[in-house]
Amino acid sequence: MEGATEIRGRDPWPEDDLLSKRMKKALESRKSRGLTRQLTLQQSSCLEKDFGSNDYLGLARSEMLRRTASKILERYQCVNGSTGSRLVTGNSQLAEDVEELAAKFHKSESAILFNSGFNANQGLLGCVASKDDAILWDERCHASAREGTRVTNSSHVKSFRHNDLDSLHQELTAALEKVVGAVGPESFTRRCYWSSTFGSLLFVELCLEASSIIPQISRTPVCHFQVIIVVESVYSMDGDLVPLKRLFKRIEFGGRRVSVVIDEAHTVGLYGGNGSGYVCERGFENHPNLLARVVSLGKAFGCHGGFVLGSRLLRDYLLNYARPLIFSSALPKTSLATILGAYEAMDSTEIREKRARVFTLSEFLRSEVDASPVLRSLVMTPKGSTNICSLAVVGAELCVWVADQLALKGFRVMAVRPPTVSPGTERIRITVHSYNVARSIRELVRCLEEIILTASDGGVSPSVAKL
Repeated sequence: MEGATEIRGRDPWPEDDLLSKRMKKALESRKSRGLTRQLTLQQSSCLEKDFGSNDYLGLARSEMLRRTASKILERYQCVNGSTGSRLVTGNSQLAEDVEELAAKFHKSESAILFNSGFNANQGLLGCVASKDDAILWDERCHASAREGTRVTNSSHVKSFRHNDLDSLHQELTAALEKVVGAVGPESFTRRCYWSSTFGSLLFVELCLEASSIIPQISRTPVCHFQVIIVVESVYSMDGDLVPLKRLFKRIEFGGRRVSVVIDEAHTVGLYGGNGSGYVCERGFENHPNLLARVVSLGKAFGCHGGFVLGSRLLRDYLLNYARPLIFSSALPKTSLATILGAYEAMDSTEIREKRARVFTLSEFLRSEVDASPVLRSLVMTPKGSTNICSLAVVGAELCVWVADQLALKGFRVMAVRPPTVSPGTERIRITVHSYNVARSIRELVRCLEEIILTASDGGVSPSVAKL
């Protein structure tokens, strides 16, 4: 007890130590650039003016889903918590039923549940590649995918330009050149060419410059080497779709040595007829180059958690090697019941109508923005894309100021700044939901016009950069 008294009586942690100084300096640096993040409590406002959340179908607020989840909990006679990780004491019949339903719903051989979409990306990409493999990811991929590539065993991790298949091709070539760079003496000229005849990504023909002798090794793969390409079906900050058909066509020369991981966080629930996702809508769920899909449940599904969809072999592998899965307590039964209820609701008439309404309202928003001489030049999202529309508002402080001005008028939108996006690409991100209405969309566009014009005319604080 004496020791406890001494500990309670100690002075607070001193702020003049090296670590505290370093943290303070980092925070001050962000503050000086208008990039400080902080938690806020969302003020209760008119739901139809919410253009910021990811609750696309309103299921996070659904009384119907709450009642369904309660009935599921009673049916399974669940305890409150998970009691441990899935591999210890946290597995349950409910968890396995949820995974089985998800696999069937998304037309996948299997599904494995993670505590979040972030954990799913991190767990998958952190363990699936060997040191000889290459991971190539679209530069606009979510931070969770980037975190996965940071802990991967792969020694070759590179990004390619957003939705640019020529850039992807260049990075593929560079990755392969790195692997075969040590083949043959320096007097040999290496020529790489693509072949699908033997199901191998790279075959090398070595041409001896000094003679006409050309050793052929084209029937033998150079090494055990896999390329894993990481993309998203919809990119959340831009609102554009991956050119999925052209992507698979472009890589088919590589045979089975090229694998694709697709993050479907912003398409499940909205695309695919019943909400199964963009990959299913385009009919690529069984494509031989598709390694995995990552499903996040925190958007259109209105709950929490994430799945990795793939083969049974992949599921078994992740159970043994995906650290976020192995070393985390499993989701509580309340979360599992909500997930199961959301999946059961996806094919209902009510959700089908809400899904159609999202796309109708999204088209209306885009038509209103395109009709605005003030806003049309700021649009960053390709026409006819998704329910996400981003408007360029360059400068972190200005971007936040615009969002704050909209908040004063009751609108909730997202001011997106670095490090979420690159400096100079700050934007106001507008997302459309089933519970928005045309009247509020029209009012939002008019308010945005006024605010942008005010900023352009210099009617903002001197500390805020002009457009």
